[in-house]
Amino acid sequence: MATTTTVESTQKLTQNPWVVCLTCALFFLYEFIQMNMFNSISPEMIKTFKVNASELGNFSAMYLYATTIFVFFVGATLDRFSVRKLVLAAMASCVIFTTLFAISTSLVMAEVFRFLSGISGAYCFLSCIVLASRWFPAKQLALATGLIVTMAMIGGTLAQTPLTMLVASVGWRHAILLDSILGAVFLLAMYFVVSDYPASHVHKTKTKTQRSFLGSIYHAISGPQNWLCGTYTSLMNLMILVMGATWGNAYLEGVHHLSRTEASIATMMIYIGTIIGSPAVGWYSDKIGKRRRPMIEGAIAALFLSMLLILTPNLSTTAVSIILFALGFVTSTQIISYPVIFESNPKDVTGSCESLASFVILGGGALFQYVYGVLLDNHWQGQIINGVRSYSSADHVYAFYMIPIAIVISLVLALLIKETNCEPYSSNKND
Repeated sequence: MATTTTVESTQKLTQNPWVVCLTCALFFLYEFIQMNMFNSISPEMIKTFKVNASELGNFSAMYLYATTIFVFFVGATLDRFSVRKLVLAAMASCVIFTTLFAISTSLVMAEVFRFLSGISGAYCFLSCIVLASRWFPAKQLALATGLIVTMAMIGGTLAQTPLTMLVASVGWRHAILLDSILGAVFLLAMYFVVSDYPASHVHKTKTKTQRSFLGSIYHAISGPQNWLCGTYTSLMNLMILVMGATWGNAYLEGVHHLSRTEASIATMMIYIGTIIGSPAVGWYSDKIGKRRRPMIEGAIAALFLSMLLILTPNLSTTAVSIILFALGFVTSTQIISYPVIFESNPKDVTGSCESLASFVILGGGALFQYVYGVLLDNHWQGQIINGVRSYSSADHVYAFYMIPIAIVISLVLALLIKETNCEPYSSNKND
């Protein structure tokens, strides 16, 4: 009897959409640790591999280069093959390559393994979104997306102060090896919980009218809504993909004169703001039945806050933390792009259309991580301390101006996006 009860409880858990999708999101959480870890290990990378700002930006962006290259084709595979099998394979490969990155003895080796771990990252978010579209009704999709993104932000948070403290305690190589062990634990949980469909799902065989692989990609490329949403999210996401992932600590140390630990705590507030903001924004959008309005409001608020961070130097740790928390919260409107794309395209091309958006989002992150470093080097005044380039407050402010400029562009894009009114796609709508 006890065995029967245990089996029934397990079956209930594996058929609960929240349990299934959030367990899959452990993959997203783990990949966000890998994506954002350079903000905590940058000084060690500079010392170990003897790189300057541009080279460090390129080194960090290797992960996003790989994800950007492969993510465009990931969606079509998710539309056709088992999501469960694909995410398990991708997660396993990420754990392996992260381990190899930790024991790399040269810059080339380290860059290769970071690039290879980025390939698996191409699956981390899209797999969760495709899974959520199968397990949740359209009216809950924004909230589900927000909570999935919240899982990622927990990973981003762990990659800040906790990782900084761990690196200080055991060294960057041992810290990354412990990170690999965490990934193995997550992989085991995903193996036992993640399923492709609810038990009630009626599987349909492929029909003659179903699009081909190339047909799915063409549909994604030809949809203006997909490009607008992807670019909006990419630009609103730069606080995470550029400042949170690589340059936030350096900016806060250089401009606001925070210590390394204080800077890591303040940068972590971006993720905490997004952790709270993502489900809140998703709930708000579902509640008012609108997508475009919150996206516009978020861009306006983000522009004000980013300029506040530039125009008021030497802020206290508390003030900086509050501003970064607020930025994380208001830029969470970037998550609304995903349900907009789902509601603007047929279900059989959900993966392909979301992958196009991810291609734009991650491509922008990779590009601007490198561009920030280039801007720093271009504005550098030639100061060297202990054999390493030292960048002034003016250098960092010069580079940081790309953030408010990007937000202005995202506001214009939000005004151009077509409102879906939170309604699922139907064939009588115009693509």
